[in-house]
Amino acid sequence: MSQQPSDDDVGRQILDIFMRNRIPVAGMLPRNYFFTVRDGDFQRGLNRAVANDWVAIDRRNRYRYQLTANGYAAARVDMRGSGESDGRGIRGRGCSDAAQGSRDAPPGDGETGAGPHGAKTALRFAMRRAKSPTKHSTKQIGG
Repeated sequence: MSQQPSDDDVGRQILDIFMRNRIPVAGMLPRNYFFTVRDGDFQRGLNRAVANDWVAIDRRNRYRYQLTANGYAAARVDMRGSGESDGRGIRGRGCSDAAQGSRDAPPGDGETGAGPHGAKTALRFAMRRAKSPTKHSTKQIGG
């Protein structure tokens, strides 16, 4: 039988998701962004994150979560200063350098820039950008 992660570890996984999506202090994320956290562990981790004042639950919608200043600080300290990070994010949970705040890397997973929606969505947006005319285009529209 596999060992369950502690409540604190699951709470830190939740903070990791906020950091991967580059959410600022007081920023919100809906429940569907946390699908990588196992359902059986999510509620325990959320309760710990709320108890530690890392995350607040939205008053009007219980499926939206807000990152607090304490949560942001805890995630930044955990990513940069703990010495436990091996380049994979908060305590080695698969968070890439792009999610750790590299300014020149594309948002998302850092490897493909696909983000939480996958490579197909990233490809679709890239194709859409390639088709849209720019203001420096030499092609005249409507004339």
